[in-house]
Amino acid sequence: MTIEEKILRYLELVALVNKIFDSTSNWETKHDLIFGCSKEIEELAIGRLDYYHPDSSYEADTNAYVFALNFQAGEIKRAMANILAQIP
Repeated sequence: MTIEEKILRYLELVALVNKIFDSTSNWETKHDLIFGCSKEIEELAIGRLDYYHPDSSYEADTNAYVFALNFQAGEIKRAMANILAQIP
């Protein structure tokens, strides 16, 4: 898989995670589904996802993970936009 393919797959997974997060499912279901995606996200190895895992509730853990994931995805999108802007 090329780096471009990895980035696209990563961003697809982030979009899926956000759809799950925004769903009306309960926090336990959201947590299980989102952290189920985390293995593939980690295997893509696009930087290190650094976040505080409160380990206090499904909601708190899920919020912390999704916040960090969205921050990292935003950084990747900004980096890619800068790279594309420099191509003549």
